[in-house]
Amino acid sequence: KASISKEKMKEICSLQSAIGEANKDYHTHVEFDKEMEKCLGFWTQSTANTSVPRGRDIAEALEKFRQRILKS
Repeated sequence: KASISKEKMKEICSLQSAIGEANKDYHTHVEFDKEMEKCLGFWTQSTANTSVPRGRDIAEALEKFRQRILKS
């Protein structure tokens, strides 16, 4: 299991917050990788069909972040 630093936690929390805010106004469905949940552990909200702005951009950013976690 990946050990997650406080800085990484802050980054995850800000992503979650951005997605939460986006949910109020946008309806772009994005499939988030279930592996993200496994490696982050505390990513507890359902990420399967989250409405986000520029969904592809955010999905790509989250995937890059996930890869960085897996490498660390």
